[in-house]
This record gives sequence, C-alpha cells and structure tokens, in this order.
Amino acid sequence: MNKKDFIIKLYKFICEENLSLYKEMFEKTKLQEVKDEYGKSALEFYQKISENDKSVFFKIIKQTSIDTISSVLALLDGVTSLEEQEDEFILTFKKSNEKINGNLQDIFLEYDEKNR
Repeated sequence: MNKKDFIIKLYKFICEENLSLYKEMFEKTKLQEVKDEYGKSALEFYQKISENDKSVFFKIIKQTSIDTISSVLALLDGVTSLEEQEDEFILTFKKSNEKINGNLQDIFLEYDEKNR
C-alpha cells in the first residue's frame, strides 16, 4: 500500500463508514434501549430536531472527523507537535520500511476537497 492508498482507505473508513454507523445508530436505536446517560441525551436531542437539522448534525460529525484526522496527520507529518515533544514521528509500512509521513495531511485534505 502506498501513502495515497492509505489516506483514501483512512478517509473512507473514518469519514464515510463511521458516519454511516452513526446515522444508523441515531435512526434505528430506540430510546429505551440506551443505558448510558450520554447516549440517552444524544438520542433525545437527535429525535427533537428537524430533518434539515439532522442533515446539518451529520455534516458536523463528518467535519469533526475530518478536522481530527487532519490534526493527527499534521502531528505525524511534523507540521505541528505535541507539548514537550522532542523527537519527530516516523511512520512506515512494515514490509517496505519506507517513510510515508511528511505530506499525509496535504494528501488527505486534497482528497477530501475532491470528494465532497
């Protein structure tokens, strides 16, 4: 797998498949099935909003996923760093041992822009 394939698969897994899981969960879960308070509050909120607002809600979830992935990739690429981070990350595929980080965030954001 090359870095572009990695980014595409990452995008599809988190930004598309996970979003589908969230949609299914919010659409099909019955309130009485939910045990935890956070889940109950979230589902009650979702059930109260209009269909248009539900669409916006899922767009927010998708954008949050995109922003989070972008931030993690920026860390891996060395664009940003963690507090007290003294060394850089090196991300490789085990078989090739070729460094793949360095522009992952750029590839990811470009892919997102082309596939919205």
